[in-house]
Amino acid sequence: MLPQNAIIVKYMKDNKQIYINNDRGSNDLENIISNLKKQIANSKTIDNSHQILNGTLQKRVTELETDNKRLVAEIDDLKERLCKCE
Repeated sequence: MLPQNAIIVKYMKDNKQIYINNDRGSNDLENIISNLKKQIANSKTIDNSHQILNGTLQKRVTELETDNKRLVAEIDDLKERLCKCE
């Protein structure tokens, strides 16, 4: 019975058959490199989307800081006006 993924090779002299496994196994460097390249591509995609999100969040933080400063000034002004009334 032939192993799965095997190729039959015949020698001419004695007509013997040997089986060569086509599956390189888990240590196949070409396969490992290919998988690592896919992981790098996926990581770059994720990095790009995170950079876009981070930029959006940074803009929002800046807006909120500006609003916070404005509200602090408004509260201080209202406190001052309230103290003058009393």
